[in-house]
Amino acid sequence: MRQPHAVVRRRFVRITIRASLSAIAGLLVVIAGCGRVATELTNGGLFGPSDYAGLVAQAEAGSEAVDFRAMRLAYLKSPAHERARKEAKDLARLQNEMFQAARENDHARVGSAARQILAVEYVNLFGQKFLGHSCAALHDDVCAKQHRFVELGLLRSIVSSGDGASCDTSWEVISIQEEYFVLSMRGTKLLQQAPVSGKRHSCDEMKVTDEQGIERTYYFNVDALLADEAAGLKGHRD
Repeated sequence: MRQPHAVVRRRFVRITIRASLSAIAGLLVVIAGCGRVATELTNGGLFGPSDYAGLVAQAEAGSEAVDFRAMRLAYLKSPAHERARKEAKDLARLQNEMFQAARENDHARVGSAARQILAVEYVNLFGQKFLGHSCAALHDDVCAKQHRFVELGLLRSIVSSGDGASCDTSWEVISIQEEYFVLSMRGTKLLQQAPVSGKRHSCDEMKVTDEQGIERTYYFNVDALLADEAAGLKGHRD
């Protein structure tokens, strides 16, 4: 059963992200040194020894063997995630700054904001995408290739988890932001969203229109997200 407080919290996050995404919808159609992020992550005291830190290091090394799903799930249990909870307002500010800089074609500022986001939340798909785009615009091909690799690895780990056609075959996500990234990449416009339950999973049902104006419904498996929210609420009470 869903936690009432968790539902309220997720509704607030949805509203915030939806407003941001509506402002950058056009940018996502256009958007198709970086080792410094990994250095900050592994040497900056954020994690200590953990599966997450190791998976991030693999990704930054360009390893084709990295398990991006495992990275995303490990993030939820990492000290970096706890830091992200505490710095949520700062991360939201940085993300809005990144979007604004992208609208203004200020690629250096996009890269600066994206790197700050990824130093805390390496699994942030918007951060990976926008950093890759800014690097490409600044002719840093190594950086652009690296962050495109990570972005696609993270994205594939979501869309390969199901077909999104029903709750029982839904796409597994660890955040509301992942839901909106997938929908944005599909060029959809959100009409309605609602929590639903399937035989195996709790889901977010997203009714959208596609680029041709056809109404479609997609489902996201939010089991990991709800468990994380419940743990966060318990920790707050304790």
